Amino acid sequence: MWVAFQDGDGAWTQALPTPSGSNTTFRSEFSAGRGAIVTLSRVGDNITVLSVLYGTPAELLTAGDTNPRDCGPAPAKTLLGTVAQLDTNETAFVSASFNSRVRVSVDRTFELKGLASGPRDLLATRTTRTDGSDVITRLMLRRGVDVPDSTTLPVLDFASAEAFAPAVANVSLDGLGAESAASGTRLLTERDELTVSLMIGPTTTVTRPYVALPESQLLAGDLQILSASVSAAHARRTAHTAHVQHRRERASAAAASTLRPAERLRSIRVRLVSAGHHNVCGHLDDCHVRRPHRDRVRPRHS
Repeated sequence: MWVAFQDGDGAWTQALPTPSGSNTTFRSEFSAGRGAIVTLSRVGDNITVLSVLYGTPAELLTAGDTNPRDCGPAPAKTLLGTVAQLDTNETAFVSASFNSRVRVSVDRTFELKGLASGPRDLLATRTTRTDGSDVITRLMLRRGVDVPDSTTLPVLDFASAEAFAPAVANVSLDGLGAESAASGTRLLTERDELTVSLMIGPTTTVTRPYVALPESQLLAGDLQILSASVSAAHARRTAHTAHVQHRRERASAAAASTLRPAERLRSIRVRLVSAGHHNVCGHLDDCHVRRPHRDRVRPRHS
């Protein structure tokens, strides 16, 4: 694992690892209110991944893999359910936790398997086929779903008041060149990391739309991340920005958050950085799961 930090618009500075038991920590102090982390890692025998995360110092903590989302209890249950209000040109997906995302079957049923015990956040997404492309048209977010194994959930009805339209804006990819790139968004909540839109269908389009949850659906501490990825023969470059839409800051009950309204959602430029050649090795984190592509990253604000 190779890691470097950027303080504001300053130069990139490589950070040296500090091993401690099964963890490896990379530290940096930030004087600016925003910065970036770049990590280079190896996946498999001959693939390297360059990942860049832009955000505030607090948001950059999401680059680590020893937070409670990664170290939760073992999978313990399956949730069942049905979806309503899907037309013949529409498809639905339901996700909960990190890797539990399923496509709703033709009979409008689904099974979410391998979920950890305790409350989970659930996101349902409906896409509509329009002019040969699948466009996200409705979302539903249920928080704190805490039911026993094999429970059938209340119907997910995309025509109900529970459903809402996504916020949409544009992202521009700098440094794309002749390569094609895929982009997508995900939501980090107190409990889970949920896929909002998958990184599929790479194109050479520099400026493209992306979707996010509107401000009215976010709680304190929620973070939405926009990612763009380019794959070459032996390397993959990925850029992330934590400023996909707006983030509710973690604050005390007496403090208020200032948010950017959804209708003024601004466009974002994401920089794709070329990967160099570095000797990369994996590590074993304190969850005892081998994760060769991510190390614990702990930025510290000065």
